[in-house]
Amino acid sequence: MLQNILLIITVISIVFSHAYKSGAPPDVCDHMTPEHGVPPQPFPSPYIINLDKTRVKSGSKVIVSIVSTNESFKGFFLQARDEKNNTIGTFDKVPNTKLVNCNLAIKVKSECYPPLRRLIRQRTHFGFRALLSAQEKCYELLALNNALNAVPWSVAENAITHSNSNDKSNISIPWTAPNGIKNQKINFILTVAKNGGEFWVGQKSGVVIII
Repeated sequence: MLQNILLIITVISIVFSHAYKSGAPPDVCDHMTPEHGVPPQPFPSPYIINLDKTRVKSGSKVIVSIVSTNESFKGFFLQARDEKNNTIGTFDKVPNTKLVNCNLAIKVKSECYPPLRRLIRQRTHFGFRALLSAQEKCYELLALNNALNAVPWSVAENAITHSNSNDKSNISIPWTAPNGIKNQKINFILTVAKNGGEFWVGQKSGVVIII
């Protein structure tokens, strides 16, 4: 049993270590907090969210820029959220980034995590093997983002993160307002990491109005 527990811890550590160097995983879409083992920084962020416009037509783009005032950053996670805190719109992929499907992450949590928790509670050898199998299936679902565009929750571009841990001083990302929406206020929500031990969570941009 101890060997199984140690193996689970090792596998999870490897997965998270790899995931955060190459971007935030979908698991953190709701709270946007890196699981680095330390709390977020309590003082104001040294990074700025710049917008090229504060009013945008439905279906048109806003350029969102993350800019360093005096400190480079290694990682970030960016979403747009409406007044009900729903993730909204889509991002364009630019160099040093990758897209994240937060809608799919919610579905995976609702469908995969409950049975995973039940297997953990069983604490049997069979349960451990089934846990690894179920865990693999969940990651397979996450890998199918681009193949699932036919269903509403599969929009794969509704959040964006870094694709490497290189130092960055600024990055500009186009965001597209969804079609068919008017008089909607949104904010961009940013988590940005100077390094693994220093990061800021939930930084808000100014308001953008979809007209």
